[in-house]
Amino acid sequence: MVTEMDKLVRAREYLEKLAEGTDPLTGQELPQDTVLNNLRLSRCFFYVAGVLGKVIANGGNIGRAA
Repeated sequence: MVTEMDKLVRAREYLEKLAEGTDPLTGQELPQDTVLNNLRLSRCFFYVAGVLGKVIANGGNIGRAA
C-alpha cells in the first residue's frame, strides 16, 4: 500500500530529476529544446522539491513542527 509519505517522497524525486534535466520515468536526459529544460522551470522544480523535503522532514505535516 502506498502511503501519503511515499507519494511525497516520489513527487520530490520526480521534481529533482526534472530540475536536473532528466526524465524521472526513464532516466534519460531531456532534450535541450524541451520546455522542461527551461532555466526558470528548473529553478521552480528545485524550489518545490525543497519545500516537499521540508514537509517530509516534518513527518508529512505542512507547517512548523509543534
